Amino acid sequence: MPGLQEMLVIGVVALLVFGPDRLPELARNAGKFLGKLRAQTDKGMSEIRGMSEIQELQRELQTLRREINGVTKPLSGNAGSTGSTRRMVPASQDGGRPTQAPVAAVRPDDEPPPTDPDAT
Repeated sequence: MPGLQEMLVIGVVALLVFGPDRLPELARNAGKFLGKLRAQTDKGMSEIRGMSEIQELQRELQTLRREINGVTKPLSGNAGSTGSTRRMVPASQDGGRPTQAPVAAVRPDDEPPPTDPDAT
């Protein structure tokens, strides 16, 4: 930033170059120009802030989508499952003939084991 002596030298040179009649008009025009420049700069900065907010919201939306996809994928893998299933395996009874006997139901890992309230 120019000091007092530099500002005085600039003023004297401007007075000599433009004359005392045109100097106030030039100062007024310079002030108008600086006001317009400041208004455009502020407008541009507000647009940049708005864009950064939009980008931040888009990042949050992507994070939420990833979290939702992470929750729904395990659920879609069990969508075809109807719970417990029985499978038949050969068992021999009376004379060694193979017959089909039901085997204990296969339960999903997230279900608790069955309990017998009369056993305790």
